[in-house]
Order: sequence, then structure tokens, then C-alpha cells
Amino acid sequence: MDVDLALNHKKIRDEAYKMIQDLLKSRRYQQGEQPFVFFRNVRVGAHEVKVQVDFPAGEYEGTSEGHRHQKVQGVQARKVRGCDLAFEMSKEIRIEGTLPNCAQL
Repeated sequence: MDVDLALNHKKIRDEAYKMIQDLLKSRRYQQGEQPFVFFRNVRVGAHEVKVQVDFPAGEYEGTSEGHRHQKVQGVQARKVRGCDLAFEMSKEIRIEGTLPNCAQL
């Protein structure tokens, strides 16, 4: 299972990213070899599933064209072409379900 959490490197504040990182670590996510990846194994019924959380960011502004990462509050998010559109053309939706810790959304 792969979750992408796009970061708006133009607007995100230090404390907001720190909070995201702290929340992941407090829920036993580990940072991968790539600086923009966190993962953990979650039991779903009789199966164990590896959940990977990636941090993409917009490609433009921020670091120069030759870099593959954007600096976002001390962490490198992976530059992804078109990611900027997620912030310009977004729509809020409500998601309901059960989190791995059995909490309800």
C-alpha cells in the first residue's frame, strides 16, 4: 500500500512538517533509505501489509532545476512534475474508514 502526501513547499511552515514527521514516528513509521519515504508493517486480518508514505513536492520554484528534491522544512521531498496542480486545483472530500489503530475517520 502506497500513500503519497504532497507537500506545498511554498507554504508549509516548519511546525506543520515537524508535526507530520512526529505523528508518523509516534505511530512506528520508520524513515527509509530515501529521505522522502516512511514505512511500517500493518496487520490487516491475517495478512501483514507494508504501508509506504511518500512525500512528493512541486517541481518549480524552490531548489534549482538540477536537483531531484525540494527542501521542505529540513527534509527533502521528491520533486514530481504536476504536483503543483494538486494545490491549485484541489477539492476537499470527506473520507470515512478505520485507521490501522482502529480509530475511526
